[in-house]
Amino acid sequence: MIKLNNEKCIGCGACVSVCPTKCLAMENDNEGFFYPVSANDNCIECGLCESVCEAQIQVEPITVLSSYAVKNKNENIRKDSSSGGAFFELAKVVIQEGGVVFGAAFDSEWNVCHIQCDKLSDLEKLRKSKYLQSNTNGVYQKVKELLQENKTVLFSGTPCQCNALSVFLGRRYENLFMIDFICHGVPSPAVWQKYLKYETGGKDVALVNFRDKSRGWRNFRLNITCSDSTNINMPYSQSAYMQLFLGDFILRPSCYVCQSKFPNKAADITIGDLWGADKIVADDDDMGITLVIINTPCGKRLFEKVASDFEVENVDYNEAFKYNPNALESAKIPKNRRKVFKNIFSENRDFNKIAKKFCDKKPILVRIKSVLKVIYRKVLK
Repeated sequence: MIKLNNEKCIGCGACVSVCPTKCLAMENDNEGFFYPVSANDNCIECGLCESVCEAQIQVEPITVLSSYAVKNKNENIRKDSSSGGAFFELAKVVIQEGGVVFGAAFDSEWNVCHIQCDKLSDLEKLRKSKYLQSNTNGVYQKVKELLQENKTVLFSGTPCQCNALSVFLGRRYENLFMIDFICHGVPSPAVWQKYLKYETGGKDVALVNFRDKSRGWRNFRLNITCSDSTNINMPYSQSAYMQLFLGDFILRPSCYVCQSKFPNKAADITIGDLWGADKIVADDDDMGITLVIINTPCGKRLFEKVASDFEVENVDYNEAFKYNPNALESAKIPKNRRKVFKNIFSENRDFNKIAKKFCDKKPILVRIKSVLKVIYRKVLK
């Protein structure tokens, strides 16, 4: 049976899916993250679980083929997307050609899990950012079955989820496209549920949008609408959940030692926000621009199918990474991470007080570092 290293396990569930005796199951730990555990004594020591473990197998590094700044020409699609509206067109063409798309969607309880879509109307569920870990348990086996039936499949997910799928499949399928994104890390689903209940007062939720761009792409807002029409809309900088997420306090342990940063990728295409757009491209209207990085010939083939739907500008991905370092670097473990989780899981939790206690100092330090950099440049001149 697989010897688990909780610091590296990404919770993909591949080991559970491949087990011939079903002796593994996924359960949440005390922080709310998924991990495989022994379900019975039927292990036959076949080693299949270890052979598909992303934590134990490194994918081959890629060489970037090209990179672009992308805006969807359809302004309505771009407006309703987290950034420039690239993913929707890439997924749409796969379905239009008879394929299947897998991606992260909210379920009825506002958890996130990977689902299968073969209708354009279902793609809406996969759009926009969802800042918590998606449950992929059982999905990789379904992807494999469809590929073996010669179905075209597009799988979208975090870099580690794409790498895990590649390891699980064991070989390259010509009818598989994979899209990942520049990932900050994945927060605990249990923390999200507690925050949602805290922020809404336990009301039923009708809509969640982590990236409301009604006041601009840079200053996006968290929007939660309850079933009774109560609307909670706040800048991301004022949301306790977003502060704790962006402050790296509530991430999965594997996010601090991520082995799926560039160039260690299996995905054919990587997408992300083109932060620093005002310095990289000529026209930035603050409605959102997607950085699209083509990693493989397969990714190039898919992108070329829909390139005419976009405004496309060549960009240097290395320049873009200066403004989005998550492409290259893992999050750093905050020294108070354990205290934050202890506070969140206490009976008298108050997310705003927790965020104020542990997050307020970070912006001050960032400002100080910025000032020091300016002084250092002036001294050099």
